[in-house]
Amino acid sequence: MGIFDKFFGPPNIEKLKEKRDVEGLIKALSHEDADTRSKAAEALGDLKDARAVETLIARLKDKDSVVRKTAANALGKLADARAVEPLVAALKDENPDVRAAAAVALGMIGDARAVKPLAAALKDEVWEVRNDAARSLGWIGDAQAVKPLLADEDLSVRYAAADALKTMAWQPTSANQRVLYAIAAQDLGAAVAEGAAAVEPLVAALKDASQSPDLLLHWVKALKEIKDLRAVDPLIALIDGEQDYRIVCEAARALGNIGDHRALEPLIDGLKYNRAVREQVVWTLGKLGNPRAIEPLRELLETESDERVIHEANQALTKLKVAARGGEPTVAELIELQDWDKLVSMGKSAVGSLIDTLENTNNDSIARKIIEVLGKIKDVRAIEPLVKILNSMEQKIKAMGGSIPGITMDQYRYNQHAILLALGNITEDKSVYEIVSRAAETLSPVTQQDWQSIVHRALKTANKGDIV
Repeated sequence: MGIFDKFFGPPNIEKLKEKRDVEGLIKALSHEDADTRSKAAEALGDLKDARAVETLIARLKDKDSVVRKTAANALGKLADARAVEPLVAALKDENPDVRAAAAVALGMIGDARAVKPLAAALKDEVWEVRNDAARSLGWIGDAQAVKPLLADEDLSVRYAAADALKTMAWQPTSANQRVLYAIAAQDLGAAVAEGAAAVEPLVAALKDASQSPDLLLHWVKALKEIKDLRAVDPLIALIDGEQDYRIVCEAARALGNIGDHRALEPLIDGLKYNRAVREQVVWTLGKLGNPRAIEPLRELLETESDERVIHEANQALTKLKVAARGGEPTVAELIELQDWDKLVSMGKSAVGSLIDTLENTNNDSIARKIIEVLGKIKDVRAIEPLVKILNSMEQKIKAMGGSIPGITMDQYRYNQHAILLALGNITEDKSVYEIVSRAAETLSPVTQQDWQSIVHRALKTANKGDIV
């Protein structure tokens, strides 16, 4: 410690910076205390006064690595061409933080002399240095040096390379370049657009332990869309109870989309995982259509308590039974599968079974969908049961003083509206309308108003003319 410091302490860097005392800060760069030197270098970088360049260059050889790093940062802010060669030399500093700071500083200066040294730094053993070298080359604008980094072993370097190339408005010219660029830029849509050409790079990305679960999920979704058999084994490897459940679910969905039966046994093993995974695995087993899954699904139903899993398991079993039997599914099976479009396409042949199920089901959402299907089929046989249900609902709501146990008013109004809309679709001529109108005389004033409006609209749509 010097005699001055002994009595007065080290220089006050903040006050020197506040006064813009560049000479005082330059002097502080030679102080025996490394922290003082580092703070002085930082302050000079913020002031951006060219008088400090030579002294800061000298500090690139300071014995303290923090001072060397801070000096490199400051020289980047000053952006003086005199610092290019010294900073290039600093790219070989023993400390990786200093090398990374030198790379960034060279990018900020933007001198073409830095291109080759920065390109060499792309092979640095430390990924942070490669990352910053790629960014700086992007600022300088040398695409040729950056492109190889799209295939770097480190995720962050690949991303920095893609970002640098984007800064340069670079465009890939081959399928391979487009795939590597899409994956490096983490662009799901662009990767999927390349189809089969993207599969091997995406599979390689799945094995990159440095990426986050969110990014891994990203690439599983891409493989799900591409549906290539080469992805089956890597996706099977993700059906693992130790894996993030979102990734397991997405991998199961992807395997269902691809439809390869190699996934069957690993998926059956997945029935022991958490609820979300069980639900997705059950859906996939149904989609694969292999009868081998029937018994495991039955065993699952013996112990399963979650309603969503039970629902999916019943649907999957129905699909598997149809697949094992061959031929077309029955109306009852289509209802279980909730394939409403198929039921509508069956037309009048489905009406009898639909009405039977409607009159006997306790499932409010299933009843509502059957009502909608009947309205689309437009068979007059549905009029009487629909009116009967409507009147029954009215009578119950009146008898219970305005509420039906287990049914909210919103549910009641929603069901009521579905019936009225279905009846409006069916009643396309005035004679049928009159029959239904007489049957609906017991409806409440509000319901009658809805009924009149819906039937009038349906008749008008059918070009039958309005009813007065």
